[in-house]
Amino acid sequence: MKEAVRLKRNLVLILLLCFSLTLVLGGCGSANNTDKDPQQTAQTDTSWQDIQDKGYFVMGLDDAFPPMGYRDENNEIVGFDIDLA
Repeated sequence: MKEAVRLKRNLVLILLLCFSLTLVLGGCGSANNTDKDPQQTAQTDTSWQDIQDKGYFVMGLDDAFPPMGYRDENNEIVGFDIDLA
């Protein structure tokens, strides 16, 4: 019985060590940065211009999550999300 407990403990320790090693080695990977010019990126992004041209944008929210968004006594959606938009 004592042998089974020791075996289980060793298995848990080995799995924990493997998991920790995976996290450490994953954090040591090199980032693939392709230094883009911010001016070039800003010139190619037309999302804000598209919204201005359209004159409006559609926003989705959860109306059952007060105080972020909920329906008041007049059944209108109110809350922080609406104020922010």
